[in-house]
Amino acid sequence: MRRMTGRRTCTKCGEIYNVYSRAPKVKDKCDLDGAPLSQRSDDNADAVETRLKAYEESTAPLIDYYHKSGRLVEIDGEQPVDEVYERLISIIDRSESRTVQQN
Repeated sequence: MRRMTGRRTCTKCGEIYNVYSRAPKVKDKCDLDGAPLSQRSDDNADAVETRLKAYEESTAPLIDYYHKSGRLVEIDGEQPVDEVYERLISIIDRSESRTVQQN
């Protein structure tokens, strides 16, 4: 909830901030170019609650399916971006190497 309701985007360059975890140095201004930050209309508490409910009903059951099939890989998305990126690359590289071995 905090990640989505706190999200702000630079109207000029698209840089993404979060008022809770990565706030700009000057409130409502981009650190890179000083342009105003905006909030998506669907990043309010009511809309996020609706989206989370839809996730629980429609998407969450897939976790169990992929876990049972042995194809689920979990990544902590709360880590710094570069760590998440490195983890994703590692997983993709392993997947590609398995595909090559199978062929």
